[in-house]
Parts: sequence; C-alpha cells; structure tokens
Amino acid sequence: MEFNHLLRGASVRTILLIGNVVVGFFMLPYLIHNLGLEVYGLWLIVGSVIGYFGIMDFGLLAAAQRFLSAAYANKHRHEINRALNTSIMANCLLALFLLTIAAGVYAASGWFFDDKELNRLFDILILIMSVKFVLTMPLAAYNGVVTAFIRHDLAAKVELAKLVGRTTLFVVAIENGYGVIGVALSMLLTELIGSLAMMFVAKRLDHNLTIKPSDSSLSELKSFFNYGKYSFILNIANTFRFQVDNLVIGKIIGLDAVSIYAVAVALNRYRNNAFNAVIGMFQPTFTKLQVQGSETYLGEKIRQTFQAALFLISLSSFVFLLAGDSLIFWWVGDQFQLAYFCLVLFSLGSFVGMSTMPLQTYLNAAAMHKKNAQVTVIEAAINVGLSIFLGSKFGIAGVAMGTVIPAVLFKLFFLIPYTTNLLKTDAKYYYSKILIAVSLTAVCFYVWELTGFNKTRTLNIEIITVFISLFLIYAISAFFFIFDSKSRRYLASKIRMVIDKS
Repeated sequence: MEFNHLLRGASVRTILLIGNVVVGFFMLPYLIHNLGLEVYGLWLIVGSVIGYFGIMDFGLLAAAQRFLSAAYANKHRHEINRALNTSIMANCLLALFLLTIAAGVYAASGWFFDDKELNRLFDILILIMSVKFVLTMPLAAYNGVVTAFIRHDLAAKVELAKLVGRTTLFVVAIENGYGVIGVALSMLLTELIGSLAMMFVAKRLDHNLTIKPSDSSLSELKSFFNYGKYSFILNIANTFRFQVDNLVIGKIIGLDAVSIYAVAVALNRYRNNAFNAVIGMFQPTFTKLQVQGSETYLGEKIRQTFQAALFLISLSSFVFLLAGDSLIFWWVGDQFQLAYFCLVLFSLGSFVGMSTMPLQTYLNAAAMHKKNAQVTVIEAAINVGLSIFLGSKFGIAGVAMGTVIPAVLFKLFFLIPYTTNLLKTDAKYYYSKILIAVSLTAVCFYVWELTGFNKTRTLNIEIITVFISLFLIYAISAFFFIFDSKSRRYLASKIRMVIDKS
C-alpha cells in the first residue's frame, strides 16, 4: 500500500513539475508584455519581500511534519492531536508576527521607490500578499497530516488544481483590465482555497482529528523549536541567497532590469526544479545506507549519482550556452538579450553547484544540519555583499556573478572536501570530473562560435544539422569521460533490460 502511494505520488508530482514548467514558460512573457517591464519588475520585488515571510516559520512547519509522522507511526491518538493543535497554535502566533512585519514593510515602502504611484501600488500588493500569509499560515498544519499518511499524490493533486486555477484567474484578471492587483488577488484566492482543500484532505484521511486549544502544549512547542532551529537557519540563508537579487537590482539598477534578470532566473529554475526532483529521490536510499553503516557501498552509490548529475547538468548547460541567446530572443524578444549573459554565468556555476547535489543530499540524509547551516549562512552573507558591490559596477551581470561565485566556492572548498572526508573517498575524483565536463563544454562552445550560428535568429536545415551533430558528439564524449567503466556497464545492462521488456 505504501509503495503504491509513493508511486502515485511520484507520478502526480511529475505531472505537476511538467505543468509548472509549461505554464511558467508561457506565462512569463504573457505577464511581461501585458503588465509592462516596470510593473512586472515591481511584482517580482513584492514576491522577493514576501519570500522573506516564508522563512519566518522558525522551522516549525518542518518540525510539525516530523512530530506528526512520529505520532502516527506510534499510533498514539493523544500525541497526534497534541502535535496538530500545537502546530496550529504556533502558526496562529506566526501569522500575528508576520502581520506586524508586513506593517513595518508597509510603513517603509518609501525606501523602495521614489515614484508615488509605484509606492501606492507596492503598498496594495504587500497588503494583499500579507493577508494571504495570515489566512493560510494556520491551515499549513494540516500538510503534516497528509505527509504522515505518505499521500504525496493527494497533496500534488491539490497543487495541480491550484496551478490550473491560478493560471486561469491570472488570464481573466489581466484580460479584464485588473492588472497586477488582479494577479495578486488571484494568488490570494487560489492559495486560500488550496489550504482549505488540504484541511479537507487531512480530515478525510483521519476522521478523528480534533481541534481543541487545550490539546496544544508549550513543552511540545519547545520541542518544535529545538528540532526546527537549524532548518530555520538554512531557510534564512537560502532565502537571502535566492531572493536578495531582485531587491538589489530593483534598488541600484531599476525595475526594468529586474524583469530582464528574471528571464535568466526562470530558465535556470526550470532546469534546476527538474533536476532536484530526480536527484532528491536518492535521499531515502542514502539515509538507509548510512543508518545501516554501509559506508563503502554508500560512497560508491553517491559517486555514481554524482556522475549522473554531472552528465545531465552538462547536457542542459550545453543547450543553454549554445542556444540560449536565440531561445531568449524567440521567447520574450530582443530587449531581453542581456539575460543571456546571466544565463551563461548560471550554467557555468551549475557544473559545480548542481552536480554536487548528491553530496548535499547525503549531508541531509545523515542529519548533519549544523555545520551545513553555519557555512550556508557565511555563503549567503558573501552573496549579499558581493551582489551589491558587483551589481553597482556591472549591472545585472554583476549581480549574477555575486550569486554564482560564493555558491561555487562553497561547493569547491567546503562541500566536496567535507563530504568526501566523511565518506573516506578522494576529493580529487570529483574535482577532475567537473574540470573535464567544463573543458569539454568550452571546446564545443568554441566550435559553435566558429560556425557563426550563435547569433542566428532564424532556423534552417544547416543550423539544425550542425547543432544536433555537435550535441550528439558532446553527449557521447561526456558519457565516456564522466562515467567510469563500472557505471557504463551498469547503465548498459539497465538499457538492455528495458529493451528486452519492450
């Protein structure tokens, strides 16, 4: 039964992932062209500010899921209701806390923009999105119940329904002239309905759930804080790493530049989300092997996963580097071409940043949060300072460099040596494979530049033939250089197995 739930969950989440990419791919240029560069940039700034609200849960949401799962595993009705009611109480307090933070942001809106009309619009959007958080935060406790039942399929279906509803309302709002305020109200409505739907799903899964304030526990709340504190630190650091760029660009460059930068960020995010969905599935395996003490086999499994990760990242980076300029032109127009340089920086950084994700996954599986949290905070601080400094010198390209450089240095000089030392494996292996992948990509990129097709805005048979030929040569070369002989034999056996079954 549990396996069937996991299988259904994986299937629906895959559909959801594809849906998000497809919708995002078409909605981004639609929103930019209908709202305008400046207003869309403002919407992204609001999203970044509200993104900081999401980290103010102090790790309590993750803690609630953990304690609810443990209570259901023990089949203790009192523990289940105590964990749920404590989570609801904590989330209500958080909602009030976020309301005060929103009031502060509202009062300080003059710091963001000199234009009075933009300030007024910013205030309205912050108000709407703050109301969304306040209304949905208490209901987030029910997500832990659904997770405890391992019904990721039901949660993904709710998210899929929200995606369809949100996209529909976005289009209706814009086509009827309600602009970005209509977009914000659509977001509020779909998130609130989605949260209520999750509450309904949780109560259908467990008919005995009872909501009584007297069942909440201060001692349980303290346990929540103790468990969630390092998750909270990581959330803060990651939010600063990924949300600060829009604020920096909006303040020192302009709202138009925020929209241009968002194009490169969106393409990179689509790729990374798909990648995370694949690599993230290995965490339970790593956890099991780590608990069993199978360190040698665990090291081998991580090394194989790293090879697969580096191979996939290499292929996607090849496409972005060679075809990214033309893709951006066809997607959103020629005024966004500066986004290509940012995409190049993100792609180069991904050779180190994304290929080492199996090592990051191992640290999570081994519950080594503290060290990772401390270093991530340092990385986030460097990110902020470097983005401001380089952004003032080189515009959005400087902000991209300020994001990529600390991430690459963190992976090269902390994650790889620290993790390989724990696994008792050779760090040089990982460095050499990354260097090979980058070098191979650089050679192919140089060849593509020599053809003169890199700036082409039209497609013809010659361009398509050269690109496909170069891609196939690159893919075959990367396969043999990145995978070792044992991994190649393993993949070959799996491919033959699939062919035989078909």
